[in-house]
Amino acid sequence: MMRRTASRIKQKGVRVVRRILALPQTQARSLYNNLIAKTALRSSRVNGQRIARNCHNLLLKAGHPILGYKICLITEAHCLREQRRQQESPSVWGAIQLPIASQLAFFLKTQASNSLRAFTQKIKEVFPHFQLVVARKARSHGVTLAPSADVAGLFEGLSFRYIAAKEHPDGPSHCGPSAAAGSYFDRVTTESRQLLNSLAAIRRQASHRPHTPEDGQGRIGILISCFRPEPHIEGFLKNLLLLERPQRLVPIFINAGMSDTCRQQILEVLEASNFHDSIFIDKPGCGIYDAWNTGVKAVGESVSYLTNFNVDDRRHPLCLEVQADLLETFSSRQVSVTDYLYFFHPFDDIRRLYELNEGNSTLLPVTNKRTIVYRNLPHSSPMWRTRLHAGGDCGLFDEAYRSAGDADFWYRVSRAHEDAFEIAALPLSLYFNNPEGISTKPNTVGVSEHHTCSRIHYRALMQEIDNSVSPEFAERHLQETDSEHLQLYAALSAIGNP
Repeated sequence: MMRRTASRIKQKGVRVVRRILALPQTQARSLYNNLIAKTALRSSRVNGQRIARNCHNLLLKAGHPILGYKICLITEAHCLREQRRQQESPSVWGAIQLPIASQLAFFLKTQASNSLRAFTQKIKEVFPHFQLVVARKARSHGVTLAPSADVAGLFEGLSFRYIAAKEHPDGPSHCGPSAAAGSYFDRVTTESRQLLNSLAAIRRQASHRPHTPEDGQGRIGILISCFRPEPHIEGFLKNLLLLERPQRLVPIFINAGMSDTCRQQILEVLEASNFHDSIFIDKPGCGIYDAWNTGVKAVGESVSYLTNFNVDDRRHPLCLEVQADLLETFSSRQVSVTDYLYFFHPFDDIRRLYELNEGNSTLLPVTNKRTIVYRNLPHSSPMWRTRLHAGGDCGLFDEAYRSAGDADFWYRVSRAHEDAFEIAALPLSLYFNNPEGISTKPNTVGVSEHHTCSRIHYRALMQEIDNSVSPEFAERHLQETDSEHLQLYAALSAIGNP
């Protein structure tokens, strides 16, 4: 019985598709839009959900990413207006244009195009191997057949990363020192000091207001999880000792797995340093978020701010000063971030890293609870207030994650604190695109984990929208099909139509 029903549904679907394909383009588009509108309205009557939610479910069933609720809200407005028009003067549905229909068509077309491109690429990858087999057989008959030069690397088992590295050992940007060679690091340093002076001036101007110093007296805890850190530890320790004002810094090393030699090397550097204090914890086999939580608990309230520092990454000597000053200057901000400089070949000399990777600097966008869904922000080296880990605030990192526990934490911070993130538009954090890193290696679990926690956060955002934007408001004021500035369009419509 179920097979018969499924067969009928399939046959009906095929008939609908054939009807659409047989129609002129304009009529086919109109039928497609009306079909989606009627399906959304019918679903809302059946399950009691608002039309926008049913539209969003339709996108998800088609495999569309979870992002897209603004388009669904505009679609809801169009459907409700057309339904009201039908009630006032019953007739055939008009030629409505639904944003979700266009989005869905574009997405399915793109998916098909990507699948075809991937298939074509696979054929191209297999073909040289086929040529090689033919060549071997041909050589056995005294015939020479050589592969084309553009695929020669494949026969050495080389990846694109390795070929690019042979062309330019410091990354794919092909951007070495600019005309002002040797000056990029100095320019960034100068701009950083200017920013620090500006922040100090702002604090002086605001000094007439009551100011309560934070617990920890502005000290900074640095969470350093170490699992097999040997290839990078020497350069990391050199960079750590370059950080300015070491008296306010508290490095917290968590040994998740390292050699005795490496352990002794770290302890000797800490013993000879000028840090205010340092902590070294042995916890072999722990995951990165277990390590961070262990460090958070160990340092307690003795520091005002916390940051994580991966042993394969690097920081400008003024990076932590700038991040801490941002939080001290803007008391409503909870997390401070800087732009990043990506590098693809590690060097111990931080100045050389700057000069060789000048073209690999980011320009981070506005960071808030909406934009962090679209990009993995605030990325790898933020600084945040220690008090965020209090039980009544955002708690600790979720140790169930292997790679996306920090993303999950920033989602929680963004929901608990309005406009929590402050950005310094200077590339003071240096990010190593490590081919063996937990978040950067091929087939990393981080992608699926990030999707999981993003879905949870996005549903919370959708609920906020549902609570603040009623279907009646959508019907009346969401006129535009462009979702980029939806709030602005709605506000202008509300002003013009009180």
